[in-house]
Amino acid sequence: MNWLILLPGAFLSAGVLAQPHWTALAAQQTEQTKAAQGAAFLPTPEAIDAAFDKAKRYQAAVKAQEQTALNRLLPKGDIGTRSPVMILASLAMPKASLQALLHQASQYQVPVVIRGLYQNSFPKTVERVQSLIQPDHQAPILSGIEINPTVFKTFAVTHVPAFIVVKPDACESDAPCPSADFDVVYGNVSLPDALDLLRQGTHKDQLNTVIRSSP
Repeated sequence: MNWLILLPGAFLSAGVLAQPHWTALAAQQTEQTKAAQGAAFLPTPEAIDAAFDKAKRYQAAVKAQEQTALNRLLPKGDIGTRSPVMILASLAMPKASLQALLHQASQYQVPVVIRGLYQNSFPKTVERVQSLIQPDHQAPILSGIEINPTVFKTFAVTHVPAFIVVKPDACESDAPCPSADFDVVYGNVSLPDALDLLRQGTHKDQLNTVIRSSP
């Protein structure tokens, strides 16, 4: 019978020689495990796109609900899909100026288009609109009001108030409207004064009906 005798020195020597190899192998396995775990938690491009689309749909749904709720509050005038004459304004304008424009717009049956939410807040927008169209101890203002920032882009309006008259059958889409197809007057003026100025423009014929329907 053959006997294998392990001397303590040989065992320790073997252990010392093997330790660096074992340490490197263990470290490599640990890094591979971490990398695999990291890859498991890293979203794929498809998952990122799906999450982004879901967020956009949610945002659109919220905006639609807010607009529906606001539309129930806003007074409606018989203004059609796109009036040939309109006032572009902002809820950030001074309250007195806005109320004056709303009164005049109601008399002339000219719609008022608002740029967007007041202070980027739906509750503040509702409160602001209520204070404008339902002033204390006064009859409600019945002019047509629309919140539509796209109209501002269509006519490249960057400051308000703006009074616009549009060429017939023009600027009916959301695309930018050629400047030759509409006239615009800017400034803190009354609607009658703005109409007088617009009558000096190219599309003055579109103002005849508006002026005849005024009180």
